[in-house]
Amino acid sequence: MKKLRVLILSAIAVSMIFLTGSSAFACHIIKVKFKTLNCEKYKVKIYSYVRAGYTLTLDLTLSNTSGYNRQFHHSETFHSSSKKKKTRFSGSWGDGLCGDYDVSATVELRNACGNLVDSEYLQKSLTCACDDDSCDDDDDSDCDDNNVCNGVETCIDNHCYEGTSPPDCDDSNTCTDDWCDPTAGCQLTNNSHPCDDNDVCTSGDTCGDGACQAGTPISCDDGDGCTTDSCDPVSGCVNTPIPGCECDDDGDCTDSNVCTGAETCVGMQCVSGTPLVCDDGNPCTDDTCDAAGGCQYVNNTSPCDDGSVCTSGDTCAGGACQAGTPVTCDDGDGCTNDTCDPGAGCVFTSISGCQCDEDSDCTDSNVCTGAETCVGMQCVSGTPLVCDDGNPCTDDTCDAA
Repeated sequence: MKKLRVLILSAIAVSMIFLTGSSAFACHIIKVKFKTLNCEKYKVKIYSYVRAGYTLTLDLTLSNTSGYNRQFHHSETFHSSSKKKKTRFSGSWGDGLCGDYDVSATVELRNACGNLVDSEYLQKSLTCACDDDSCDDDDDSDCDDNNVCNGVETCIDNHCYEGTSPPDCDDSNTCTDDWCDPTAGCQLTNNSHPCDDNDVCTSGDTCGDGACQAGTPISCDDGDGCTTDSCDPVSGCVNTPIPGCECDDDGDCTDSNVCTGAETCVGMQCVSGTPLVCDDGNPCTDDTCDAAGGCQYVNNTSPCDDGSVCTSGDTCAGGACQAGTPVTCDDGDGCTNDTCDPGAGCVFTSISGCQCDEDSDCTDSNVCTGAETCVGMQCVSGTPLVCDDGNPCTDDTCDAA
């Protein structure tokens, strides 16, 4: 009876990220090894990345064109997580097989919620000889299937038995694809699969030359110039404060108050800014500084000086000094023009040719000359007194007073 052994290497399908410590790996089916033994039994080895609560199932169908059909089901639920879990399923075909058959196998990995994480589908042919598997007693060579991957077949009581101690080609190295060549035996081929170099300071590690090669170093820059940034392979990024460092840029020093000026960072130390000067030199505004808005100028109604001596009681209004009440420059003399100079004050300018502005300006304090009068700013003499009383016996005179 011819023995058939099938070795299938599955493609890696990444569907879920599972964290263990500080490492990350994809839960998936790594590879499936399937072989039949003397058309009587089958054995299946499945290697996978799993976590607790995951379930692995195997469904086998053996059929032929004559309508023969048998179903075989196996499952296992895992109680712990493993990066490379080996699961074995085995059984007997049950009937004496004869002729050509089709073998299909579906392997599914599901999470604790029953969701499909990864699957593999295998389909192979199986031919079973219809003659018996007799052999010369004690002549094992009659049973040799010329496949070192099946182990050493033996002949006992004129009956061939499957090989014993088949080679285990699993080297437990994620970075090699392990398989068995019927002639040469175990073959280990380097791959370029994703892997974990057990250093959290790298990401995107990839297999190369049969070993896990470190990926891209992660960035531990925290954007703070006052820390020394490094990475510990186990704990990850370490940002150590620099003693005495207050800042690494001007933004670290701002007190959010524009009134104090713009603070700066010099030699990792904050330097105070130059305070704003909000005095606008205008007595008609109250000058203050707002932390957010800066200088503020509010009009007031304070007393002020408009710069002219010709006004008094000047007062602020609308942010400017408004002139007060004009001063009086009337000197009471009608023969002067009365004005006010903003710098010098009152100015009394004589009117040319003006003798008077009223009769009193023209009096000579002598009643004997009569009453002088002012006509058109000119003094006009009065009519002299006549003191002759017509009496020869009196001497008539006139006294000025």
